Amino acid sequence: MRPRSLELKALPIWAVMMLVLISFGLALSSVRVKSATFDEEAYIGEGIAIWKEGNYWLQTNHPALGPIIGTVFLLTEPRLNAPTDHACWPNGTARSCGRELLFYRSNTNRVLFLARVPTLFLMVLMVALVSRWTTELYGRRAAVLSAALCAFDPNLLANGQLLTLDFATALSVLLSSWALYHFWMRPGWGRLAVAGLSLGMAGSTRFTTGFLIPIYLAFSLVQVRQPVWKGQFRGLAALSLVKRAFASIVLVTAMGGIAAVTIWLIHGADFGPVPRWNGTCLPAPAYFDELARLLQHYSVPQDAFLLGVHYKGGWWPYFIVAFLVKTPLPTLAAIALASASTVRRHISLHFGDAVLLATGGGYFCLALLSPLNTGYRLLLPMLPPLLVFAGRSAMLGTLPHRLRCLPMALVGWLMVANLIIYPDYLAYFNELVGPSNGYRVLVDSNLDWGQDLPALERYISEHNISQIYLSWFGESRPWQYRIPYRAIPSKPDDLTDLFTRVYHPDYPPPGVYAISATNLQALLFDNKELFAWFLDQEPVAQPGYSILIYEVPRLLDPDAPTVTVALGGIQVDQVPPTAFETLWHTNDLRLRWFLPATSCILPSEPEVWYVLRDGIFPSWCPLWEQTDAVTRMPERDGTEQIVFYRLKAASTERAGWIGTISASSLLFLSNEMTFVPSEAPDLRQAILPPVRFSDRLELLGYRTLTPTIQPGEEWAMVTYWRVVTDDGTPLKIFVQVLDDSGNVRCQYDGLDVPTIGWHTGDLLVQHHPVPIAGDIEPGRYWVQLGVYDSRTMARLPITVNDEMVGTQLLLPSVEVH
Repeated sequence: MRPRSLELKALPIWAVMMLVLISFGLALSSVRVKSATFDEEAYIGEGIAIWKEGNYWLQTNHPALGPIIGTVFLLTEPRLNAPTDHACWPNGTARSCGRELLFYRSNTNRVLFLARVPTLFLMVLMVALVSRWTTELYGRRAAVLSAALCAFDPNLLANGQLLTLDFATALSVLLSSWALYHFWMRPGWGRLAVAGLSLGMAGSTRFTTGFLIPIYLAFSLVQVRQPVWKGQFRGLAALSLVKRAFASIVLVTAMGGIAAVTIWLIHGADFGPVPRWNGTCLPAPAYFDELARLLQHYSVPQDAFLLGVHYKGGWWPYFIVAFLVKTPLPTLAAIALASASTVRRHISLHFGDAVLLATGGGYFCLALLSPLNTGYRLLLPMLPPLLVFAGRSAMLGTLPHRLRCLPMALVGWLMVANLIIYPDYLAYFNELVGPSNGYRVLVDSNLDWGQDLPALERYISEHNISQIYLSWFGESRPWQYRIPYRAIPSKPDDLTDLFTRVYHPDYPPPGVYAISATNLQALLFDNKELFAWFLDQEPVAQPGYSILIYEVPRLLDPDAPTVTVALGGIQVDQVPPTAFETLWHTNDLRLRWFLPATSCILPSEPEVWYVLRDGIFPSWCPLWEQTDAVTRMPERDGTEQIVFYRLKAASTERAGWIGTISASSLLFLSNEMTFVPSEAPDLRQAILPPVRFSDRLELLGYRTLTPTIQPGEEWAMVTYWRVVTDDGTPLKIFVQVLDDSGNVRCQYDGLDVPTIGWHTGDLLVQHHPVPIAGDIEPGRYWVQLGVYDSRTMARLPITVNDEMVGTQLLLPSVEVH
């Protein structure tokens, strides 16, 4: 039978192995329920460019080791479609290339999963290395504590499942400090090579790991007085102090040389000019070009947020607060106990303690001086050394007998905290704040990095929400998920249609809102009060803690009817709050948009408010009857005057006007569904409007504003339409000038009444200024018109008596003089 003492000795090993497996399982099971975060698409783009074509020049402002490791499994994906034909390739930004590959050319979920798996294995290595070093310094019992603090740490789990640089940087810093410790505990050529190699790997993850260089140098000089000269370097022990100091400098320089060669090899073993350093030729030029880009980026103060305060650049309290509210309290307690143990006389600081504290403390001091306050993730490199040091609190003799169970109690506390926050590790805040209040203290990658679209999708499905107003902060695209959203101000900006904005900061329309925490605090918006109305409310839910759900009721007079507002060249967020309070008495608006210089719309509702900047309607757009006096108000920012019309659409007058227009609008169809040349006029069929284009629009008629065509000038016409259905698909109208053979000589495409907001029965008018080429020959020409889907370019079929007869109509011929 195996002695019990050996079983107890082996127990910590099995405990650490279990912790490694549990940590891997927690990260693996949560990685699939998180959407792509900021920067992941950039590192996917860079990594694929390096693996596929050896292209190190896609811009990220960072070294390349993280992306190289992160995309290695993507090489097994046979359907991976690298964007080599995109404008981003070969010298664009890695973000644009990665976005193209991840969101438009591949299976997003599969590619994202394969890109995250390597970081999961780095998580395993970190737990193992923390356990190993703790065992060497403080014993097996302490190793279990440190490994548990590492395995269950929500911040490490959050970043240990993402393809970003932060976790790889943290692991490389831990490995470098461990290699330095090992070398000076027993100097040798092999350990010197490992120390140099790990230092080079650290330098290939982030430029900030350069703080390790003075640490390497400082400890090498400190060891001059210590009796460490043994093994392969034992002959140096007999040298004088000065010569040993010189020998130490030579050794650390050798480490630096190995590190430099490592960086050079990782970055393509290249030599050439660095564009941003005036073309100076250097080894690994892409590496130094990225360094120049980073320094340039740091020179421009970035937006930051802390405890309700907006500022730019770095602010020293930021990382202190972040460390105190994001680090688990059990971890803080273990670090405090380990620190307290150093004051007990019979337990002094070890060389390993000094390396750990110098690495963790040195990096923290560097963070306090950083001009970039973007998140706790930038503190990760200091965390693993402190977790190793925390294991010191579990050494026998460091605690009074009655507190010997405290370390294991701290582990239990951390496990409970981990299970409570699972799988939303990125949003973790300790008990001083709590994840539901995190958005009041810190945002950006501390809480909201674009990871929770799947959580929002589940919330919408569970609550049967038919439409939600979404302010999204992230690189993942909401249209990739079953989210029936209408975008309000978001970051990035391309998610929002700037011409059909519906959000008003003072009186948001009634409905359900989902607002990312970073946007809620308006971190990247110029207007820091953009979502102030919501900050005064309590959210009804927080999917993943990073998205806040609000329900906006009808404001002002709850009994006031819905108001139809047609916005002519202006947006609702430019309308002064006074209009809501004195004219409409509600925030419930039914909006339409049009450009008054080229279009107009008459909504189907019996009463409409028109809002225009100059208050002038074109003479060719007689769709309404003015009933009330004009009201003028300054824009919301007070810069310009805008004009309000209150108009009523008389149905009888409208019907009469439509009949007049239709009766004078002769059109032609071709029996062969193509243009019929002048030699075969008998194949044309004359018809009168209305003519239906698919199930979307009816052409009611047209009017030519210039009866003849003049070379080099504009020929204009106006078309009149009725909305049949309002599915929101964007449309355009084409007007083409054809010669007798059917060749297109001139063309104008446009529809300046956005389809968003259309309702069945709305009437539209579109002005078509067709530019005429200066070299067009005199003679007879034909005008052809039709409608197409602007996304697919497919033309809408024309139906007559429920039969499709073509995709374009001909107008009577016109003369060019």
